Order: sequence, then C-alpha cells, then structure tokens
Amino acid sequence: MQKTPQKQFQAKLKNLRANDQTSFYAKGRKDFTVRRHSFFATRLYRTILSAILIAAGVTFIVYKNTLLGAVLCILLGIGLYIYAKHIERLKKLLTTTEFLNALFSSIVGAGHKFCIIVNIDSGDIVYMNNQFQQMFPEMLPMPKRELKTLLEVYKVDESAGILSALKAAKKTSITAQTQSGNDKKASSILWSIEPIARPSGFSIIRGQ
Repeated sequence: MQKTPQKQFQAKLKNLRANDQTSFYAKGRKDFTVRRHSFFATRLYRTILSAILIAAGVTFIVYKNTLLGAVLCILLGIGLYIYAKHIERLKKLLTTTEFLNALFSSIVGAGHKFCIIVNIDSGDIVYMNNQFQQMFPEMLPMPKRELKTLLEVYKVDESAGILSALKAAKKTSITAQTQSGNDKKASSILWSIEPIARPSGFSIIRGQ
C-alpha cells in the first residue's frame, strides 16, 4: 500500500535530530526567543471539563426547561468551539514548523558530506543531519555528544586546529584525515567552520 504524501513527510521528519537542546535555553539570551507551550495533559483536562459542563447544561435544559439553561449551553458550546479552533491552529503551526525544520536542514547540508551545529562555549553538538549519523554512527548512542569526542573517536589528525577555530568563532576551513563509517576508513575531508550570527554562540561545521 502506497503511503500518502503526509505520511511520507512524517516519515522523513523522524530522520531529523536536534540533540541536547538545553544548549538553546541559556539564561539571559536575548537574540533567540524560545516559545514554551503548555503540557498536553492540561489541554486534555480542559477538554474533559468543558464536555462535563456542556453535559450539565444540557441536563439543566431538559429538566428545568429554562432560558438560563439554554444560554448557558450556548455559551459553553461557543467556548468549546473557540478552544477547538485554537488547538487546530496549534497543530497547523507545529506542522509548519516541522516542515521548515526539514527544509532548512536540507539546505544547510546541501553539497556537503555532513553538517552539524556546535555550541562554541561547550563544544556540544546540538544538531546533526542524517548524513553525519551515517558517517559517524558511534556518536548516536553517546549520552553527551561533543565535538572533542567526535575528533578523538574518529582520529581526526587536525583536531587541535578544528577546536581552536571553533573557539575563535571565525570562518575557517581545515583539511584533515578523518575516519568514518562502521569500518572507520580514513579519507581527506575539508572541515568548514562558520559562526552563526543569530542566535549567537553557535557554529555550523560542514564536511566536504
């Protein structure tokens, strides 16, 4: 059975990874706003409560047959409709955001063997594309993914220069012998390091 375009898109989204996201939530950051949404359970409780109140309003109408009960039921129905539209808007916003994430991640890695985004101060790898995961599979199960660990595990001969370039936060390109794949076969890779203007404190590193 052939997958619908929506299911194909959702399957592709599973290949996207944004790791160790705490690096994005640095206190005092002013150039990047993190939007925090309420927990799903809160929305569920509100929906259940609204349904109970509507049922109570309908019961009140049936047994009392008063204008107050009718008005109450209408108001509760309008409130539930507005809430449902709000949930629908949030779901569309989430889908749009996921689509843009997929789009931008494909753009930044286009024409390169791999692409990662690294925190300049800590060296944490906060994003890795699918090509990176295939080239450096031992990084995936690690609880803490750092650039220094990557350079050590895959024996990059210019590791000191790459780390220095990252700390200097300047656009730099370094050619280094790098092991990759499950067999750790060595090859020459051009490491391109480029700081990101916004949000600050991160660099994008691509291999070619």
